[in-house]
Amino acid sequence: MEGEAALGDRILTPQRMGGLADQLDEAIRTMRDWGIRVTPDSRLPKIVRCLHELVSEESFPESRSQRTLIAQAARDAQEFAEISWVLPSEELKPLRESLRKAVFGTLGQAGEPYRYQSELWTGAMLARSGALTRVRKASAGKTPDFILENGTMQYAVEVKRPANLLRALERVSEAATQLRHDRYHGGAIIVDLTDSLGSEYRDLSGRGRPNMDHVEAKVEELTDPLRKKVFDDSSSRIRGRYRHVFALVTFIRTVWWDLDDLSQMHPLRYVLSIRFGHGVKDLRYWRADWLAGLIEKGIRETGQSGVGRARDRVRQMSSPLVGSPSPTRFSSPSRNPSSE
Repeated sequence: MEGEAALGDRILTPQRMGGLADQLDEAIRTMRDWGIRVTPDSRLPKIVRCLHELVSEESFPESRSQRTLIAQAARDAQEFAEISWVLPSEELKPLRESLRKAVFGTLGQAGEPYRYQSELWTGAMLARSGALTRVRKASAGKTPDFILENGTMQYAVEVKRPANLLRALERVSEAATQLRHDRYHGGAIIVDLTDSLGSEYRDLSGRGRPNMDHVEAKVEELTDPLRKKVFDDSSSRIRGRYRHVFALVTFIRTVWWDLDDLSQMHPLRYVLSIRFGHGVKDLRYWRADWLAGLIEKGIRETGQSGVGRARDRVRQMSSPLVGSPSPTRFSSPSRNPSSE
């Protein structure tokens, strides 16, 4: 139905916001049943009211600042709906405290609630991948955020949401330290770079379909230093202190608007997934392949089932297992045949 905002539909109109608001409202009820206090004046109920108010409108507002908040509200509604579907389980009870912190904060204002939101969304993504997921029980910074099991082997996953590139480089080093333990057969670092992207890249407005070249260049500017921190191009080898890191995944959310047709909003997500191996198809190779493949499956089934019609697919760039690295690539709206 036109009023329903299915999470597999990647173009949003004002009329579809009511369905998305209903999904968030249901997520709030689920969280309350799970013992999470969500007050009527906190961020999520405010988002529900904001999205419902849009249903009667023919188009989104002309004010860029208002559109930015609406895009953030839609994104938050989507992510908390996805979180609510998988997190209320016995295995993930330790995430209650993170969920309590994530539901507050100010819409669109970077800070602790959004960092916890990224962590929780990653947990939802991992759960949707089919992995048996455990979560940390020690204090923050002492152990990885998530532990995945494959038979008798355990793999660690750490999530970071830095405010800028310098912090991102620091957080990757910090995450690698958290993953370095003999009990883990390998680990993955997931970095949400949304807050590191300037406002001019997070909210794109223009006449007609945007030229995404400058956005792609900015994404590479942010992601390439992280890749080089872990992988040495000159020797085609993982740097020694990162040999236990089997995958590095970064993602960035943005949205574009056609100022000639403000009846539609186009959310996008850029994903860079790099699998690290050493070229020899031994046990370590297959373990790395399993872990990276699991994360990519979870992203497809959760993150890439995001809002908007499928003709605007989530943008993904990837590199193969290293040993034969290739340039990263994007498919942009202006060049992607499936977007027409």
